[in-house]
Amino acid sequence: MQRFWRVYRDEEVVRRFKEINYLEKDREFCRHDFQHFLDVARILAILCFENKFSFPRELIYLTALLHDLGRVEEYLYGLNHALIGAEVAREILEKYQEFVQEEIFLITEAIRGHREQNSEGFTRLLYLADKLSRPCLTCKVIDKCHKKEEMLLLHQEKFY
Repeated sequence: MQRFWRVYRDEEVVRRFKEINYLEKDREFCRHDFQHFLDVARILAILCFENKFSFPRELIYLTALLHDLGRVEEYLYGLNHALIGAEVAREILEKYQEFVQEEIFLITEAIRGHREQNSEGFTRLLYLADKLSRPCLTCKVIDKCHKKEEMLLLHQEKFY
């Protein structure tokens, strides 16, 4: 997990988490903060285990950590955070020269597709972990949420 901790402390990662926190300060819906990253990472690890995906824990946690970093551009410019986030993640991972291209590809492709309901493989598991990390069943503003139907149906699915 040494590579994970280097990326976790990366100045661009830290800057983006701070900026997302600032941009979401008045958000009444779920936030994309450190707790969200942890929840996604843990659920993604469980889903990988249950579905017999043998990805290293470090790659699971890196994918979860980096998956929403493109939210800055989404909030500021209306861009797709998954597409931007995949490029941001690639730049960060390549900077360390410790990751092989297959690892970078796995992480960035999962991030790129993590908003797609019909995705497959590791990308599908990231999509599910991202959605399942949300406490929709006890949410006080669920009736205002534009993803209400999708989220409530998702919480009833069987994932393995």
